[in-house]
Amino acid sequence: MTTKTEESEFGLLYGSEAESQATRRENFERFIHALEDRRDHKKPVVVIIDAAETGMGKSTLGIQISRRLDPGFSLGRFSFSGPELGPIYTSLPRGQFNMVQVDEPRGLLSRGGRRDEELQYIISLLFTQRKNRIGTILIAAQKEMFDSLILNRLAPFWLFIRKPGVAEVHRSWRGPNYKKSQRYYPYDRARISEIGFRSLDGDPFFESYLDLAIRKNWEFFAKGPGNGRRQPPPSPAAATSGLTGPNRVKPHTESPPPPPEPDTPTRCGRCHRTFDNPHNLETHIWAAHGGPTKADSSQRKD
Repeated sequence: MTTKTEESEFGLLYGSEAESQATRRENFERFIHALEDRRDHKKPVVVIIDAAETGMGKSTLGIQISRRLDPGFSLGRFSFSGPELGPIYTSLPRGQFNMVQVDEPRGLLSRGGRRDEELQYIISLLFTQRKNRIGTILIAAQKEMFDSLILNRLAPFWLFIRKPGVAEVHRSWRGPNYKKSQRYYPYDRARISEIGFRSLDGDPFFESYLDLAIRKNWEFFAKGPGNGRRQPPPSPAAATSGLTGPNRVKPHTESPPPPPEPDTPTRCGRCHRTFDNPHNLETHIWAAHGGPTKADSSQRKD
């Protein structure tokens, strides 16, 4: 029996209509089969996941992909910062495929040198993942936090969760189609059908992950913003920032963007995501929607 390849699976994704959740679940299986083909042929398996807003299931989707590709995926495979990722990579057994999930690295929330240092550390580690057969899920509030990683084409796939349980799939361009001088990210602008994924509320593994993430948030807040000095403990709402699940708080986790210039477009007219400058808005419109329309050009600051 012939095994379906990555290209044949994506051929179905590009051509199908995702009007029902049942069809989206079928598309999820196709996407997993495409990743399995890359895994079996020792190609890089790196996926970026972001969402329209917090609490829509980025970690949920990442866990489901990781567990399908790596049955041995465990809590020890989660990294919440660049420095945590190095020991995880080096401790994994060689000779078999392993998945790692980088869950909203805290250093990327900083500005200036610390952010660049965190991102460069992650990029350096990703260059080793093909040789060591390590797949990586990269989760962030917005994919732009991984900008230089994306521009170096280290993430072949980008999943954008537009609503809970539904994600758009984008694949990086190949060959000479993309040049770094272009102002948009190197992902296809053709529409790929959406994939559907289920909730993990009540799943014991997911509940253990949430406890781990809460503890990491407390540790991050206790250290203070980049100076290493201990600060007063955060409120429970701050400690559970960005997490989902029963009885958990879902506050906004992103730092507030700087105020835009008057009459400057800062919000996408189709998915209503906000951006801190027109360049990022234009990048999003090309990457997520295939280009601007009259509605986009006329959208103004609320």
